[in-house]
Amino acid sequence: MRKNPKILVLALIVCGMFVGSALIVGMNTTSGILGKSLSVEERVAMEKITKLPFEQKSGNFWLVEKKDERAWRIVNALGIEVVKDYGYYMLINASIEKTNALAFYGIPFEKPSNEIVFAMLRFNGDLSRIPVQLRTYVGQTEFYLVQLIGTPCEEWTDGITSHGTIYGFYNYNTYLVKANVTEIFALSKYNFVNAIYPYHPYFKIGGNLPEFVVQGKTPEKVKIDIDWQKNITGVANEMRKNGINVIKYFSYPEYKLAYIHAQISGQEQLNWLVKKDYVLSISDDPVKKIMNNVAARIVGASALRDLWRNGLGLPVTGNGQVVAIADTGLDTGNPATVIPDFRGRVKTIYDTAGDGAGDPDNANLGGHGTHVAGSVAGSGVMSGADTANHIYDGSFAGMAPEAQIHFESIGTNTGSLDYDSITNMATRSYNDGARIWTNSWGSSGAGYTSDSNEVDNYIWNHKDFLILFAAGNDGPARNSLDNEGDAKNCLSVGATQNARPHVNSQGSFLSPTGSSYAMASNIETLAYFSSRGPTDGGYNKPDVCAPGTGIVSTRASTVSDANAGFTWIVPIDANGDSKYDYGAMQGTSMATPVTAGACVLVRDYYTDVEGLTNVSAALIRATMIGGAKPMPGYKYFGIDQGYGRIDIANALIPEPPLSYKFWDWQAVNNGATWEQRVYVNTSEAPLRVVLAWSDYPSAANSNGNVVNNLNLRVIAPDNTEYHGNQFKTGTWEDTQWSTPNPSAYDTVHANEVVNVKNPVQGVWRIQVIGANIAQNDPDPHAPGALDQSFAVYARGPFGPQNISTLRVDRFNENLPLDAPYKNYTDGFIQRVLVKGQSTNQTFRIVNWGNQSATYNLASEVLPSTTTITVAFSASSVTLAPNATAWLNASIVTTSSTPENIYEVRLKAVDSANSNRLDSVVIKLQVVSEAPLKHTQVTRSTLMETTSAIATDPTDGSLWVAYFRQNQSLTNSVYTSSGNGDNYDLIIAHSTDGGKTWTEYSALPGFDRYWTGYVEQEIDWYYWAPSIDVDAGGKVYVAFSTFESVYIVYGDESGWAYTKQEATSYNTATGRFTFIAADVDVVARASGQATVFYTFRSYTATTNYADLKCAYTTNGGSTWTLQTLTTTNNLRQYMPSAIYDGTQHWVFFAYRATTTDTDYYLSYYTGNPGGTWTLNTLHGTGTDGYYETLPSAFR
Repeated sequence: MRKNPKILVLALIVCGMFVGSALIVGMNTTSGILGKSLSVEERVAMEKITKLPFEQKSGNFWLVEKKDERAWRIVNALGIEVVKDYGYYMLINASIEKTNALAFYGIPFEKPSNEIVFAMLRFNGDLSRIPVQLRTYVGQTEFYLVQLIGTPCEEWTDGITSHGTIYGFYNYNTYLVKANVTEIFALSKYNFVNAIYPYHPYFKIGGNLPEFVVQGKTPEKVKIDIDWQKNITGVANEMRKNGINVIKYFSYPEYKLAYIHAQISGQEQLNWLVKKDYVLSISDDPVKKIMNNVAARIVGASALRDLWRNGLGLPVTGNGQVVAIADTGLDTGNPATVIPDFRGRVKTIYDTAGDGAGDPDNANLGGHGTHVAGSVAGSGVMSGADTANHIYDGSFAGMAPEAQIHFESIGTNTGSLDYDSITNMATRSYNDGARIWTNSWGSSGAGYTSDSNEVDNYIWNHKDFLILFAAGNDGPARNSLDNEGDAKNCLSVGATQNARPHVNSQGSFLSPTGSSYAMASNIETLAYFSSRGPTDGGYNKPDVCAPGTGIVSTRASTVSDANAGFTWIVPIDANGDSKYDYGAMQGTSMATPVTAGACVLVRDYYTDVEGLTNVSAALIRATMIGGAKPMPGYKYFGIDQGYGRIDIANALIPEPPLSYKFWDWQAVNNGATWEQRVYVNTSEAPLRVVLAWSDYPSAANSNGNVVNNLNLRVIAPDNTEYHGNQFKTGTWEDTQWSTPNPSAYDTVHANEVVNVKNPVQGVWRIQVIGANIAQNDPDPHAPGALDQSFAVYARGPFGPQNISTLRVDRFNENLPLDAPYKNYTDGFIQRVLVKGQSTNQTFRIVNWGNQSATYNLASEVLPSTTTITVAFSASSVTLAPNATAWLNASIVTTSSTPENIYEVRLKAVDSANSNRLDSVVIKLQVVSEAPLKHTQVTRSTLMETTSAIATDPTDGSLWVAYFRQNQSLTNSVYTSSGNGDNYDLIIAHSTDGGKTWTEYSALPGFDRYWTGYVEQEIDWYYWAPSIDVDAGGKVYVAFSTFESVYIVYGDESGWAYTKQEATSYNTATGRFTFIAADVDVVARASGQATVFYTFRSYTATTNYADLKCAYTTNGGSTWTLQTLTTTNNLRQYMPSAIYDGTQHWVFFAYRATTTDTDYYLSYYTGNPGGTWTLNTLHGTGTDGYYETLPSAFR
């Protein structure tokens, strides 16, 4: 966590960070920079300027918003001096009395701030806040902070560059300038210069370096930003001569960037470094760390991929796109031998770490890179994807399964991460054709560091290249983001839960407070571990979120089972290497590639569908934000979810009457206004407008806020104004809607959003204002002197989309008829037919266009077969605009239809344009005979519980055990106080494969209720009977009630029961003396059966849970108890057992010692009455995972 800057000042002095010779406090008049003699003129200039840096220019400067000519007239009438007219704004010099008059007339204005934000402090010219040892003065440095009186303009920036070189920008109109003393003195004479400050060594300290200093330590590694005009080899050699271990260095003069990675051994070396004039900033260089078919549906990738048959005319699957990935490695590291899900689509695997390009077989890395790559661009071919027909739903394909891959392998065999530089990796990716680069790694810290600057720098110079970074896994604490994701221009991604409850059943995460929470059960919930914002500079991150728990993706063939980092596996071995092909991981590492793959599809859509030749990174970012859905309970545009969970279908194929518009590669000059007008057809659907731009990089160790500030303003037909990122307060629902007529604008972020819940019908104006552009955009799309390029995405009730004026859908039975715009769905329908049978489907056709159209009905069956036919109730329909027609389709199979799963598409095609079509899909499974069903033996309104099933080895018949509610108040079995909520144990028997059943009330009138806590625990365990049949046909059913284990045994002729274990209930503690639970029964030879269960003791001196068994050798007449172990203080739960003909195998969840924090899978082998041997199956007691709920069968 960040410390108070004032405390840091004291700590720095006390710790003696800067020892040795101190910087000269006074002015050196005999020698200047680099030891050169000064002329008389220079000495005079220095004598004058030493007084200047700490005295700001006199004058009361204000920035006035000039919405119309009225503001100009009032300013003139009041006799106020206009210092600079920018167009939309004007800078004035006015007294308090005259600004009060402006306020009286309702003219908005604000005072420019003179505060400069560094990692160490907020500086406004007060030297007392800088330790004497960490100051420098005019003549002792070539670097100065030049602060302007207001928003820059071309004339002022030209004035600066005529006297020096601009090296960077800090917030509030402050430039870092390299110049000699004479030029600095000349700059000080300009009226537009408010103040000039020497660039003090204190300003150079950033990252987590202050925390190290406070602790009296120095980081092992540092990253040092160097004057890019210097010979970096010479600088590195000088550092080596002074005992500093230079690891590597890079210089990119074309990007005005140079830095050195080094190891330092103490505070004296740190002292020496920070006082070198060519050192621009220094920060710790922390260790880098690594941070799906369900996910594809959640984020809209599945819907967008499937749309190619519905009007787009070509697949939106990533084909023709190249995506770059930097991670631990990609499978074998050889494009020719990678697993089938990638084969044929890998352009390059670059061994960035110099330790082999494959995914290392290392437990710390766990096959991370191959799993990430699968989420982005795995084809899913090993899990049944139909790549020939571009059908990926139902497989474990990634988001963009036809994209090509450029891979930067940064994993080492020792389990660490290493690479040359961010710029080098980006350049190789860009030159290989990639325009999207995803990174599921980073370093802890929420500050704007040299790495953040480097990311922004590359995007600024390559505005068609989008970089994504994982937010980190250090949540839910505030300010827990990783450094790289703090970059303004990158897309920072947090993690939500997934929708894989079966993954959830394998265990749950344990929060730092010790409470457990679900892994993958609610897509509207953030993952607990997902890092939160804001950044140190107040920038809200992450930008968006995506599913990041229970993400199933590819497994590296190079990684052993012991080192694979999966929490759940898919038992598929399609490539025959004796290893499972897919497994689940969780983290923002998983959410980020899901988002990157979705970005690839968005870019594919814009290039192939909209026909753009080059798509800006800003437009993709704006589209991702534009389609994102807010999640309940979280503030919109907040530090948790950012702008919400991504949904690209919501952005590009929204539900009518919504449609989208976009403007890419636009530009606005400083002080000017860009405007577009859109017509809103109805107030019944919301309006969203998103502005995004690739901003000039902020100086390392600054607050990281925007340099070129643009303002988004959206004006309604009734002249109500909405400003970007100015949202309402209140509930989470309120916070997603923009505040009408706010006075403030966002001056921090490079993304701005306006959301209007019920927009007024009519013409709306979308404006982008060049509010404060400090650095000229060199992009050819922005040809002005001081301008900035940008992109705008808008979604609202604008009328029909050019490509989707037709819609085919069906009634959504899961939502009420009055649900607006959501009572119909084009989601696929699942049907099962026996060969020779038929089915009917009703659907509707809607003309969303503004002209009448005739639609022809057609069908398509995949895989293709002539044995399935479709007949429509009409061959064509003609519809007026906004008209609807309901039709019926009869789908007929024959006796010769092959058994398979088919896609049957019911399509409507515009007769005037065959590329304009839409369809609904039926997933049709054809089988040879009807599936067997057990609905209920006796249909009633009474509750029935979870069942257990077993096969009779004597004749193959089926036995099922379950509980059914009994309304009788008479209990025939031991209960508590009895409240009439009684259940019968039902044992049902079927001799015809489940078609008919005979039921037996084997244990009637059982009361399940206790009170309070105990009642809850009984509920959890009681509803889980276990059943098995011995070789003689005798049935055994066991269950627990905590207070006892009940065993019911018998057959059709009659049933008996016994109760094993007995306890008492302690009302003072609210617990039993002990509990017996988690029952599993195994029967073998005639008359032989064993019931395994957990026995947990609760006494003053004991608290343990051991496995026990009760066994019989005479068909249940007598039972013998045995403890499988006699060691106390164990935790052994949830047994699942089998008998292999020789011995029993009993699998269970185990916590062996009091120091264990996690459960892992173990098993006993042996037979009742004999010795049991304990074995470990998977996991450890401290690996961070719960391995529980085993299920054994043979």
